[in-house]
Parts: sequence; structure tokens; C-alpha cells
Amino acid sequence: MYKDVLDRLGVVKSCDLLERATSSNQTVSLAGIILTKQERTSKKGDRFAFVSLTDLTGVFEVAFFSEAFASVRDKLIPGQAVYVTGNLKADGDESFRLTGNGLEPLDNKAKVDSLELSIDPKRANVAYLGEIVQGLKKGRTVLHFLVPVAGIGTIKVTLSGAFDVTPNQKAALLQVCG
Repeated sequence: MYKDVLDRLGVVKSCDLLERATSSNQTVSLAGIILTKQERTSKKGDRFAFVSLTDLTGVFEVAFFSEAFASVRDKLIPGQAVYVTGNLKADGDESFRLTGNGLEPLDNKAKVDSLELSIDPKRANVAYLGEIVQGLKKGRTVLHFLVPVAGIGTIKVTLSGAFDVTPNQKAALLQVCG
């Protein structure tokens, strides 16, 4: 469901992190499902957290310190699919460190600004399509429907307004369009 989004975002798989790690910090984009978080307090009194995540290729841990932790603390929900930006650095020959800079729900990154859907008039379920569209919240995605018309070709119908379209809703729209 998220494969196209992850490819578009240039997300690094957890199985590739050790190979990509060098002696200097490099910025990386990651995605995964939060497994656990361990909040701690430093000797100076600063709050930080170690967050364990999993993707399709393995488990990895990201440390969020001080300011970064303060900005993402409310989003650190076990079971939540997230997009993480951070710094990757080798820590010896067989290990690495990931320090998080930002985190947001992966659904936020999956939303697109424009979505074109081709309607197959022989297979489309127009009534169900209407129900799905009516259930969408206002957002930033403009929906375009490509409708074949005999003798004319294809016409493009653009709905007024814009909507939030999650990957699950996109899959449902594609299915009902035929």
C-alpha cells in the first residue's frame, strides 16, 4: 500500500542502514511502525527517547534528543506507521547510530496533491464511488475522473474542492472505478 510513497520519498530500508553508514553524519529518511519508546532524562535534566521501529526488512532504533524529542513526543504512538528524518552515522565496523530530527504519520506523506482515476463504465460501481467521495474530509488532494465517452473520447471531470485521501481510501477508489 505504501510502496510507491516510500519510493517517492527515497526511504532507506533498515537492512541497508549499516551499509550506508559512514564516519560522518548523513541525512536519511526512514519509515516504519513504532514498536516501543523508552523515555529518559539526561543528567542535565533534558528529556530524550529511544524509539524502536520495524519496516519490512528489520528492526531499528532512533534516538530523539531534547528539542527533536519535544517536537515529536505526542506522535510516538506504538503501532503508528511513521516517516522519520534523521542522521545516520557509523558507530564502529558493525553498528550505527540513528538520531531523529523529525517524525510524522506516514499517512501525511502518502497524501498527494492530485489524483487521476480512470473509470471503466462497465465495471465501475458509481453508487459506492459516490459514498466514498462523500466520506472524504477536506484536504489538499484534487480528484480527477477520466470518463470514456463513445464517439468523443475521454473527458476529464474534476471535483470541486480538495480532499484528504489516505492510501486505503485511494485503494478503495481505484477498486470501485473498475
